Amino acid sequence: MISAPSPPAGITFSGNLDNTNPNFVSPSTHDFHLQAGSPAIDAGLSTAPTVTTDFDGVTRPQGLAYDIGAYEYVSAVSPALLIAYWKFDECSGQTCIDLTAANTGTLGFNAATETSDPARAAGKSGGGIFLDSIDDIVTIPLTASIQNLSSFTYTAWINPRSSGENTYGRIVSRESSVKWDDFYFSAYPGSTLSATIINTAGTAFSSTASSSAITLNAWNHVAVTYNDAGDRKLHLFVNGIETSYATQDLVTGTLKFTANPISLGNAPSQDRTFDGAMD
Repeated sequence: MISAPSPPAGITFSGNLDNTNPNFVSPSTHDFHLQAGSPAIDAGLSTAPTVTTDFDGVTRPQGLAYDIGAYEYVSAVSPALLIAYWKFDECSGQTCIDLTAANTGTLGFNAATETSDPARAAGKSGGGIFLDSIDDIVTIPLTASIQNLSSFTYTAWINPRSSGENTYGRIVSRESSVKWDDFYFSAYPGSTLSATIINTAGTAFSSTASSSAITLNAWNHVAVTYNDAGDRKLHLFVNGIETSYATQDLVTGTLKFTANPISLGNAPSQDRTFDGAMD
């Protein structure tokens, strides 16, 4: 609890939730995120327009109005929309479990121990993986649920030390061993991000965020979205906020769909290794 004899300048005490359970996730462990149904959701106001994100970096507001408290409530992704979710909480072993149960993968290329296996490491929340900027990779075999996606969103927590091997360390890739033949999302020189998608004519279309979009040696929540029935541009987000762009191409032609697996933290050619931790 925070109290004061009178409101500081620019702060109002009206609309407080007195003698009301705010439905925090776990007050005893100091987790003050809001649960669904909390009376604090959409019950706040802002007299400071510069406060545009919460303590997690999530854009405020998420709903019709600001939420009361340090964190905006973010509703869970509908299971009908979530097609894969790798938490890396296994702590040991070769398996990378997909919480949807449809797209479980492995460290390296297969179930055997390999030099290309990322190390298990602390993540943003729970477990994560650490990639060595040399050859590490996570391989997700192709399934029907992740093939032929004409609209998609990929998200990850990344803690990069640099832009990665050959300066284009992959966060997620749908390339083959020859590279540049489907889709990839990368760290990029200048502490930033880039994503590229390919059409059936082999033409590449990219979006690259302005420089310094991400912070090295710190956790950044990054996302890329695309909708072939929408504006046909790749959109990049850092900590819940869309970036400004150095380039943002308009995709033309027909998207190229391949049988390539998903690779996390590298391209299958093993020359675009991410440098740092991922979750």
